Amino acid sequence: MKASIKNSKTSKKICFIQPNTNYGVIENRFAIALTFPTIASAMKLQTHEYEIFVDGITDSDLSSFLITNEIGFAFITSITCNFPRAVELANICNDVGCITVLGGIFATMNFRAININFTQFNVIVTGNPTNSLMSNLIKIDSFPTVIHCGNGHIKTDNIAEILVNSKFVKSYPNCKVCYEIISGCDYNCTFCTLKHAWKKSALVTKSQSQIKHDLFSLSSIWKKLKIIDEDILQKPQILYGCSFAEMFDEIIVETRIDRINETTISLLKTFGVTHLVFGVETFSEKFLNYTQKSSSKSWESMAHNAIALCAKYSIIARPIVMLTALGHSLDYLYKLITKISSWNKRNGVDVLFAFYTPHPGLKDNLANGILLNNDLSLFDHINLVFLPDDIPIGSISEIVDIYNTLVMITDSEKFNPPLSITCNIDSKYSCFFAS
Repeated sequence: MKASIKNSKTSKKICFIQPNTNYGVIENRFAIALTFPTIASAMKLQTHEYEIFVDGITDSDLSSFLITNEIGFAFITSITCNFPRAVELANICNDVGCITVLGGIFATMNFRAININFTQFNVIVTGNPTNSLMSNLIKIDSFPTVIHCGNGHIKTDNIAEILVNSKFVKSYPNCKVCYEIISGCDYNCTFCTLKHAWKKSALVTKSQSQIKHDLFSLSSIWKKLKIIDEDILQKPQILYGCSFAEMFDEIIVETRIDRINETTISLLKTFGVTHLVFGVETFSEKFLNYTQKSSSKSWESMAHNAIALCAKYSIIARPIVMLTALGHSLDYLYKLITKISSWNKRNGVDVLFAFYTPHPGLKDNLANGILLNNDLSLFDHINLVFLPDDIPIGSISEIVDIYNTLVMITDSEKFNPPLSITCNIDSKYSCFFAS
């Protein structure tokens, strides 16, 4: 489908569109992510030059919203699990004559397959957009096409000012606001889509004065804060002298278990952290070696130590525990029940169970196992879509039973919805899994 080039020249107004997902943990479906304010900052957009449509929150149908606001360009961001909904929204945008632009991590990793097979996206933008993006879009005379923006760091000194404007406040009522202190990551985890897509290795850190200024501004509107750094403790020195406990009711951060010790947990408590997310992932040496982490013996002891330290400092621990992955047999899963039996809500622990998910675009994503379902809307880590070689295909019902037992003993139903498994390979998504 081809949009009207004439229409794009009539209106340069942008609509940022966030597609909804089927994510089973309702309270975590929506957060004020940094995608849209980062683009607005990079493109130096003024408030009157864009609108925001949050699918599932905005009190209007998309077609009417686009027409009423005289939108010329629909900017849709997508991760794996909301790509099917992004396709549906793109069709609506095309029907009203908008130029439909897809960006984000999924587009960056899979632009070739999307450009060929999903032509309702007139333009695919890879990498991080710059202030020249609009001028490049206006020059395009045929669709579909791809614009490569590169992976350079976007300077966002005005991110707080953008987030507190009325458009973001109205578009995300009662949601968490996200903020980034350190951009980039020191690690090379093989299953990480962020590292693969953005290829960020150099760490770019905001100054302490910038952090204090921004979080003070955000706290005037938002009371729940999520620091989206891959690891907030990559440069712990930036946190010294910072305390935001009185400004926010909730501060969620992430780190690795090998960074957690008495000194760092005390630092996080002073900062104001109420919830600490860390990727335990596995106690399997095979998977630890595959993901380039640590030896299983020390990793397991560090995981239990992290839980104990969180309890000591009254921080709610949120360990991520992967159930199906390389090296995870049924015997391993049964032993896991005993290993984490004390990780429950009564002890201040919210366990987040996950399933290894072979995201399209990751190298060797289908190695060492079999794809059960290629419906991308299920690729959210809380659905079983891939079975590793170590688990027999006939054991799916047994996995469901083990999962239900783990959820019950950890009292974690809030974060781990009921598991149903459907085996189905849909031809429309096969392009993402071609060898």
